[in-house]
Amino acid sequence: MPETSASILLVDDNPDVLEVIGALLQTEGYTTATASNGADALAQLRNGLKPCLIILDLTMPVMDGWEFRAEQLADPALCNIPTIVYSAVGAVQEAVGSMRVAGAFEKGGDFTAMLRLVADLCQRP
Repeated sequence: MPETSASILLVDDNPDVLEVIGALLQTEGYTTATASNGADALAQLRNGLKPCLIILDLTMPVMDGWEFRAEQLADPALCNIPTIVYSAVGAVQEAVGSMRVAGAFEKGGDFTAMLRLVADLCQRP
């Protein structure tokens, strides 16, 4: 794909979620990278991965979504990468209030709305 193709980093400890969301995003023309926890995601980002967007679960082992987001925001090289929370945490909108994310969606919710936000954030028509 050309360099302008949009790459998205999916961060979730559930391999089924990574597979399904990855496949849906790929049908929309995005490339995806995956991480099973926040520490793995940070390592990939600090080793040169430059996604247009991060889609982040909140509850994961090793480093959860809240810890990841705090580290991301504290790193000048990573803080400007837009992040969407996609989590099974109840009342996800309220749960992420202080995280400064571009959006928050409950797993199993309105994926069409999330795709619209993904397109906006990755500057795709």
